[in-house]
Amino acid sequence: MKYELSAIRLREAMNDIDISQQELSNKSGVGKSSISHYINGTHQPANKSAYLLGKVLGVSPAWLMGLDAPKKENVDISDRDMDKAWELYQRYINLPPEFRKAADALLKIDQADT
Repeated sequence: MKYELSAIRLREAMNDIDISQQELSNKSGVGKSSISHYINGTHQPANKSAYLLGKVLGVSPAWLMGLDAPKKENVDISDRDMDKAWELYQRYINLPPEFRKAADALLKIDQADT
């Protein structure tokens, strides 16, 4: 199993709220076959899928992806704010490198962290 930690965490989150693969697919918009691959550990959810699944499951997308992150985010924000944050993140990661560097400088982000 290539992505065992992600698979374990996805199954745990699904068990926590007693949701089936089909229900999770319907509520998240992530294909049932993709969810099956994640549960079997053959694939790992990418950013967008992890975000959509995490939103339904009430867990951190980073945690679902197997990263060293808390299971639940301690930030209490609305779905609308989360959707806007996701949109901004997508815009940021799709910027050309020189613009990302300028944005990082404006935000005072340490380049070693990105």
